[in-house]
Amino acid sequence: MARTAIRSGGDDVRVPERAIAFRSQIPIVKQALRNNCETAALSMLLAAKPVRVPQLALQRQLPRARPIDPVAGARGNVWGDPARGFVGR
Repeated sequence: MARTAIRSGGDDVRVPERAIAFRSQIPIVKQALRNNCETAALSMLLAAKPVRVPQLALQRQLPRARPIDPVAGARGNVWGDPARGFVGR
């Protein structure tokens, strides 16, 4: 549907509504830090198996993309690539 609308130059895509039911056994885990939603989500998925790993241990194992803090560049602020690792504090 979306491809047809894009090819024809349309800018509106109609998406049919349908009910979705989902039940999970994934426990809710509160973030340990204000910016660690990635490791909080991962700890929830692991806990469903059940594998218990502290969020801070997961956070320490994340790859980091440098620079973590923004650096002024010719085209504005430059950050690390979030596709390559964690960026920010």
